[in-house]
Amino acid sequence: MKWRKLHRRLHLWLGLSVGILFTLIAVTGSVLVFYDELDKFVNLAPRATGQQDRRDFDQALITLRDTYPDKKKSWRLEVSDDTTVIAARYYNPVETRGEDFAPMMVWLSANGEQVLRQDFWGHYVVTWLYNLHFRLLLGKTGGVIVGYLGLACLYLLISGLVAWWPKKGQWVNKLRFKARSSKVGLLYDWHKTIGLAATLPL
Repeated sequence: MKWRKLHRRLHLWLGLSVGILFTLIAVTGSVLVFYDELDKFVNLAPRATGQQDRRDFDQALITLRDTYPDKKKSWRLEVSDDTTVIAARYYNPVETRGEDFAPMMVWLSANGEQVLRQDFWGHYVVTWLYNLHFRLLLGKTGGVIVGYLGLACLYLLISGLVAWWPKKGQWVNKLRFKARSSKVGLLYDWHKTIGLAATLPL
């Protein structure tokens, strides 16, 4: 089998297997661009009443210590653009022991006096999507798989380029859309054009 034909075969079967997973990762990643907005839309946590002029992180820590006296290790308070709440997380809570990564997530009022919402990472929509995107819901093993998927997709791009590469004097012919009667042929032209345009960004 000639090397160009071999690359074409490998490109085809990788596209039908790895390509599906790569599409899943790409779609979930695109959704996660709107991580905060989606979380607020799905989880309409109540907002504390009264004027919230600034965030009080010291008071938030006091409230967390009082509300969760069994959580004696460090709390991580997050600074974000959302000034209406204070988000905090507590790593390795007993409630999710045995899960690879599932810290307790808590949202407090901006003045730090009120707990508005509590959940665990991976147990609500946006973090479930994050785990799907990052590790395919398979924990550390999924992280390794996604890493190898990245390498496979790199080869997918290279093999597609090698399989398409024109012979001398054929560049114009290879780049243009051809008059085709079949939808499969038209689909190939679109596949070729989009693939070439996306190779460098990908």
